[in-house]
Amino acid sequence: MRITSGTCNKRANEDAHEECNWQKVQRKRGKLCDQYAAGKSVRIAPLPTAISKELLVSFMGEFGAIRKTHLSRNSLTIEYYKTTTPTNENKPEQAPTENVPELDDERSRFMERGDALSYAGTRYAIEKTSEFNDEMMTLLKAIQLTESELPTRYDVICNNVENMFKYIFPQCKLHRFGSTMAGLGLKQSDLDMYLYIGDTAILNKLKEELLTYRWPNIFSKIETISKTRAPIIKFIYAPTNVSCDITFKNSYGIYKTRFLKFCASYDARVKPLMLLIKYWAREYKVTGHGKTGKIPNYGPMCVIIFYLQTIGVLPTLVELRKNCTPTIINGWQVNFDEKYKNLALPTNNQSIVDLLYGFFHFVYKNFASPIDENSCGVLSLLDGKRYIKRNFD
Repeated sequence: MRITSGTCNKRANEDAHEECNWQKVQRKRGKLCDQYAAGKSVRIAPLPTAISKELLVSFMGEFGAIRKTHLSRNSLTIEYYKTTTPTNENKPEQAPTENVPELDDERSRFMERGDALSYAGTRYAIEKTSEFNDEMMTLLKAIQLTESELPTRYDVICNNVENMFKYIFPQCKLHRFGSTMAGLGLKQSDLDMYLYIGDTAILNKLKEELLTYRWPNIFSKIETISKTRAPIIKFIYAPTNVSCDITFKNSYGIYKTRFLKFCASYDARVKPLMLLIKYWAREYKVTGHGKTGKIPNYGPMCVIIFYLQTIGVLPTLVELRKNCTPTIINGWQVNFDEKYKNLALPTNNQSIVDLLYGFFHFVYKNFASPIDENSCGVLSLLDGKRYIKRNFD
């Protein structure tokens, strides 16, 4: 009897304890729900086991810009900036189907193969329009990396990589640069990162100990390139299949990115022009990675900037540096006045289409046609002038 009574008391105490814990969980859940706006939030529970939380957040980001997330033991709560699904009462009338591009079988096949950015994968939307300007804007919408994609596709990688390196370098700070930072990223763009650690001789150790063994499900296809001026670790971030480069020595990329970002935002026509030409160069395999022997993406961007300097759309670096204190790194001034604004009225009012035509005419005249010693061999973004190459030999 005593044993039975003791057992019953024990069970009663356990039940009361479980009831108390359940009530605490419910109160905590209620408080959490109160923190997330109604109509703008979703809760996923239980969490799927076949997908990482990073990839899940990335997928949910496709439905709208994410304001904040909360990850608990077996659930994920997401709040969007805008309402993601209209209510039945406010549901708009369905738009005419003839004006809405459909996801045809060909488009689906390209998406499944991961090359939806190719023209064969994007032309389905362009063919739904007839005007050139509409085609151009439709193409830009299909290929351009949006602001809502940056946190879920790239920021999560930067955070993971920085935390990983802090195991050995507690004070390290990771910087994202390149097209994703300059606002010139295409969908599926690679990720460029900079982390200064001083001694580049330990790259192989970092690759072996950190990337391979401690994080086997996060990083794949790891490669170290140490025989360059700026040693690099290349890898694939497995959860979202993003190609990444980390450089540890050369910080010039950060300053180049700032200049590109300034140019892209200086005039409303510049960014679309840059994205269109970047996409064209990608499709025609003009640009590529270093091992391919093709031109890096930064090259055509510089040619675009020079062309726009010559026709009065963009200022020269001489003009941008006129009123700022120089910041010198290894003998080079790397800064400029990022708040520069030309108060004079614009002298060039060409459309994006006209600028696009003018750029290709400029390239043909200076690069494709026969070049003699009077043709431009060096384009200077410093003063927007051309110089004969032999003067630099």
